Amino acid sequence: PEIVAELDIALKHFAEIIRRDLGVDVDQLPGAGAAGGLGAGLVAFTGARLRPGAEMVMEALRLDDRLAGAQLVITGEGRLDSQTARFGKGPAAVARHARQAGIPVVAIGGSIADETELRLLFDGLEATVVEPCPLDEAIAQARPLLVAASTRVMRLLLAGRRLAS
Repeated sequence: PEIVAELDIALKHFAEIIRRDLGVDVDQLPGAGAAGGLGAGLVAFTGARLRPGAEMVMEALRLDDRLAGAQLVITGEGRLDSQTARFGKGPAAVARHARQAGIPVVAIGGSIADETELRLLFDGLEATVVEPCPLDEAIAQARPLLVAASTRVMRLLLAGRRLAS
C-alpha cells in the first residue's frame, strides 16, 4: 500500500538526519525500523543496544537447557516466509539453537512461501492449510488444521523410522 512506501521514505529520512546530526548510522541496523523506528531512536538518542526479541525469549525460556536430550524440534508460526529467516523471528531462533545442538527441526506454518532460505533453515516444512481457503476460515479452523499437519509430520517420521530399521 501507499502508506508503507510513505513510511519507508520517512524512516530513511529520519535515519539520514540521525547520521548527519548525531553521527550514528541506524539505516541498516537490524530492528531499527521496528515499531515505527523506535529502535533507531533508542539507539541514536540513548545509546541503547538492540537485541533480537526472539533471542531474548529463547534465553528467558532457557531453550538450550530444554533441548538437552531432544531428538526432534517442531516449531512454527502463522506464515513461514523470508521474514521468518531473515529477521530472526521465533521459529528461526528455535531452528538455530536446535541446529547448534545437532537436532533436526521441522516447522509448521499456516502457509509457507517457497523460499530457499526456509529450506536451508528447517529440515522439514509442513503447511496447515493445504488447499486454498479464506484467511478467516483458516483462522477459525486453526486447531483441526494444526492437528492434521502434525499428524502428517508424525506419519512421515514414522515411515522414516521404519525405513531406517
